[in-house]
Amino acid sequence: MNQEKIDHAFALYDKGKYSIKEITERTDVSKAKLYKELKNRV
Repeated sequence: MNQEKIDHAFALYDKGKYSIKEITERTDVSKAKLYKELKNRV
């Protein structure tokens, strides 16, 4: 997985105005991967 895509997903998530579905569609990061990365985020 490209770290750039994950960082973009984090940026969208942090804005608080996008749903998880919208984020996964925009970034091509799977829902499972996004939740895993969010859990491990510092």
